[in-house]
Amino acid sequence: YSLFWPLKRIDVFISLCHGIFLDIDFQIFLVGIEIWSEENKVNISDAADSSLLRFLEWREQVLLPRMHHDNVQLISGVRFKNHILGEAFLAQMCSESHSGGVIRDTGISPKELAKYIAHEIGHNLGMKHDTENCYCPVGPGSCPAPRYDIHPVFSECSRHSLTRFLEEKNITCLMNPPHTYIVSTTEGGVLRATFYIFTYHMCNSDTIAMWCL
Repeated sequence: YSLFWPLKRIDVFISLCHGIFLDIDFQIFLVGIEIWSEENKVNISDAADSSLLRFLEWREQVLLPRMHHDNVQLISGVRFKNHILGEAFLAQMCSESHSGGVIRDTGISPKELAKYIAHEIGHNLGMKHDTENCYCPVGPGSCPAPRYDIHPVFSECSRHSLTRFLEEKNITCLMNPPHTYIVSTTEGGVLRATFYIFTYHMCNSDTIAMWCL
């Protein structure tokens, strides 16, 4: 099994995700990648909520003791029911038990996948879905997924939610840059912010990928 194309795809969508978060002055550090090529470490079903709980339990018990990270996003080829594209806990960044999410990847473009990842990380950072009264500089959209028509931007509501989260929660984990991280080959960029990623690119409906940021 060749890792070239999965890793290349990861390189592209992480670079795009990094660009999205620059809009709110966040930088993403990619500090690790793990591939589940033989068996899944967690049972990921079509129920996104229970899959998220099982994955985060595994993260707390197995992954955190093995390597320091602030947040984890699992990318899965499993189709979640009810057309769910991802699931994450709100305002749980830096939590050992709830800082993370699960995302469905069924062969979508790297740009779309980067938006889904940004959406779930946005939830972890305290961003709720926008209402119709929220202002977005490039037009209405469902945040925390940013609009990506011209350049990625977050709505004013998402920015206010992020500010409240940073003021009210313990976010010391975001203040500690990693000692080592992976440099992107895409556009000469460096992936920054204090996040850790495991990932396995989808080859079929059973493959699992995970991101730790």
